[in-house]
Amino acid sequence: MFAMNAMAEPSAPDEPIADDRLLERVLTGSFAHLAGRIAIAPPGPRAVAAARLLDGPALAEALDLQAAPFGDADRRAVASLWSQYYFGALIGAVAAIGMAGGRTALPIDPDAAGIVLEGGLPAGLVLPHAGRTARPSEAARDFIALFRSHLSPMVDRLSAHAKASPRLFWGNAAAVLGWALGEACAMRPEAGDPALLRQLLLEDAQWPDGGPNPLVGALKSCDDPAVAVRRVCCVRYLLPGIPGCGPICPLGR
Repeated sequence: MFAMNAMAEPSAPDEPIADDRLLERVLTGSFAHLAGRIAIAPPGPRAVAAARLLDGPALAEALDLQAAPFGDADRRAVASLWSQYYFGALIGAVAAIGMAGGRTALPIDPDAAGIVLEGGLPAGLVLPHAGRTARPSEAARDFIALFRSHLSPMVDRLSAHAKASPRLFWGNAAAVLGWALGEACAMRPEAGDPALLRQLLLEDAQWPDGGPNPLVGALKSCDDPAVAVRRVCCVRYLLPGIPGCGPICPLGR
C-alpha cells in the first residue's frame, strides 16, 4: 500500500538506537502530551494496523463507537474530532522523533504504523522502529511521505464517511503541522528554519517534486503573527461538552 516517491528512502534503520531514551528526550515540553501515547515496539494485540482503517469496516466501527456517548451527534463533528487525535499522533511523531530527535525515514506508512483505539478514538501510536539518523535538509521528507501515503487516503475515507468536505480534514492536519513545526524547531534549531518549512509544507502550491500540496490555503495569517487561523471550521464544537479550537478558529472573524 505504501508507494515511495522519488524523494523517499528505505525505511529500515541503519544503526541501533536506544528507543526508550529517545522518546524520553523528545516527548517533553510541548510534546509531553504524547508521552505514553507513542511507542517504538513490535506490533501488539492492542494496536490495529493503520491499513485496516483504510480498508474495510474498521474505521466506521471506530467512529460509531466514538459517537455513541454523544447521542445523535453531527457525523462531521465526530469524524473531525477523531481526525484531530489521529493526525496529532502521526504528525506529532514525525515532528518529535523526526525533527526534534534527529531521525528520518520513520515507518509511518499504513502497513507499518499501529493505532491503539480506546472508545473508538486514536489513543496511541506504535512504530516498529525509529528510522535512521537524519542528514541536513531532510526535515520535510517524512512529512511529505506521511501526507502522501497515509493521511491523503485517510482524508478521503473520512470525507466519504462523514459527507464532509476534504478541506475540513486538511485544515485539521494543517493546524497540527503549523504548530508542530515551530515547536520541533525550537527544541532542535538545526532541524531547519520554521518559516521556510511552513512555506514549503503549508503555503507552496506544489511540493519539491512537483506534486500538488493539499495543505495549501488551509491556514491564513491574522493580526497576531504568531497565530495562523483556519479557513474552514473544524465543527467539533457541535459535540456536547467539546470546546472549540481557540484562537485559530475562523468563526466570528
